[in-house]
Amino acid sequence: MYLEKESVEQMLRFVTKCKKGSSIVFDYCLQESVQAPNKYYGAKEMLAYAKGKGEPYKTSFHSENIVENLSRLGLKTKRHYTSKELQQQYLQGYNGHNKLAEIQAFIHAHSSDEATLSQTSR
Repeated sequence: MYLEKESVEQMLRFVTKCKKGSSIVFDYCLQESVQAPNKYYGAKEMLAYAKGKGEPYKTSFHSENIVENLSRLGLKTKRHYTSKELQQQYLQGYNGHNKLAEIQAFIHAHSSDEATLSQTSR
């Protein structure tokens, strides 16, 4: 989110060069929430807050394409968590004030023999 796209891709390529089965868990900014922040709970406020703190979101990925993009980089997705899924799993039953902003998602991915390292998401 706070890094340029090329830096993010370099870091992800590094994981593919690690020992087979190495994995990474990371969050990413949803491109769809950046493009239409009024449609996603808390997105407008989170974008403004980060920008106001001098840490604007620099990179975002579309949730429908990220698994394919990771595969091109040589990573296989084990789990893709949306903010709504995390909310249901971990905040169910709270007083309703603990709602997650719909601006980011989480991925757990690992190095894969199926993808070639020379491929990129460009």
